[in-house]
Amino acid sequence: MSKIDDALSKAAAEGARSLVPSYGADMSVSSTSSSRVLAPIQSKKGDIALMLEPKLLTPSELEKRRIIHPHTRNRVIIDSFRKLRTKLLRETDGGNLTIMVTSVRPGGGGSFTALNLATVFSFDKAKTALLIDCNLQSSILMEVLRIQSEVGLIDYLEDDDVSMDEIIQPSGIQRLRWMPAGAHREITQEYYSSVKMRVMMKALKERYGDRYIIVDAPPVTEAADTSILAEFCDYILLVVPYGKVTERQIEEAAKAFGDSKKLGVVFNNSPDYLRAG
Repeated sequence: MSKIDDALSKAAAEGARSLVPSYGADMSVSSTSSSRVLAPIQSKKGDIALMLEPKLLTPSELEKRRIIHPHTRNRVIIDSFRKLRTKLLRETDGGNLTIMVTSVRPGGGGSFTALNLATVFSFDKAKTALLIDCNLQSSILMEVLRIQSEVGLIDYLEDDDVSMDEIIQPSGIQRLRWMPAGAHREITQEYYSSVKMRVMMKALKERYGDRYIIVDAPPVTEAADTSILAEFCDYILLVVPYGKVTERQIEEAAKAFGDSKKLGVVFNNSPDYLRAG
């Protein structure tokens, strides 16, 4: 058994209850409480039909941004995400859920995993997905989607004049909405631990029964925000950049959330993918 497999086994023993198939694209990219909160809204027939995009990204544009689509040429990566989606749906008997995605270290592929996981949920014409960017320290989603936004999550939590509708925006991907991070803050725990954040997350889940919520969180070893965000989520997915972290880092990351959450592990840039071409 290799060192990385041994580390993963140890991580599983410490609380990683389910392991998902590894995938391997290189996911790096160069280039206060408030009285005004969102009340739960009952889902109405035709909600999905109303989720029209002003401009959908073409398959070519999606490929360039390393975003999967139903006809993605790399079948290894798309099949891995589909298997992961199936695994999660089985856990909840098809009900909607909230998943937090975090990586062991910065640059580990967490944001791209979150984006593609949200995208694969949106493949189903009977489902929708919402991607929430909570990774303020190293947010790349706006750069990848190439969508400029003046307001986002932190602006909503900080300013009662910013509405929920303003920060839930089209992504360019059918049936996928996203929530930008918003104004950069050095310290965000006070926002994420606020009553307004808690009520917002509850309302988002209750608002549409067909919506799957994916939270892009900071690396687990770098920010206290991650532990706070985990409280709002049903599942935690840990992204491990293959060959770039130590056994100790994997173990510590797996133990960070205790036994209260079901933890899955995804290898980013694994040799299996490289061998597949």
